[in-house]
Amino acid sequence: MEDFKNQQCPDFNIESDTSLTQRHLNEEESISQSNDLLSHANQVDSARLLATASPHRGAWLSVLPIECLSLLVPDDAVRIGVALRLGVPVQQPHHSKCGGMTDKFGHHSLSCHHDPGRLPRHTAFNEVVY
Repeated sequence: MEDFKNQQCPDFNIESDTSLTQRHLNEEESISQSNDLLSHANQVDSARLLATASPHRGAWLSVLPIECLSLLVPDDAVRIGVALRLGVPVQQPHHSKCGGMTDKFGHHSLSCHHDPGRLPRHTAFNEVVY
């Protein structure tokens, strides 16, 4: 093995290069591809891509369903969360409580002021998770 390493890669010394990990080797290419995706993304896709790079981005996916700690996430919340994360349709377009038209991706419901239940639930969820 030593002879093969010296013949094929004479300047390569794995013992002295401790930063040689898959993550280190792949990081530059990943950053380049991420920047390319962001430069061509619309506002919605850009927000989704940036959210996947934020700290604690997947914390809600690893919540253990413990009822006495109020850690039961309803099936619809998981379904909508996964759909938003993947950028796939969540619902049929319809008129919201404010009279505006929603789209199939459910983005209007995330910011509609006539749906006051979202913010208290989100805050309570974050207090338990973080």
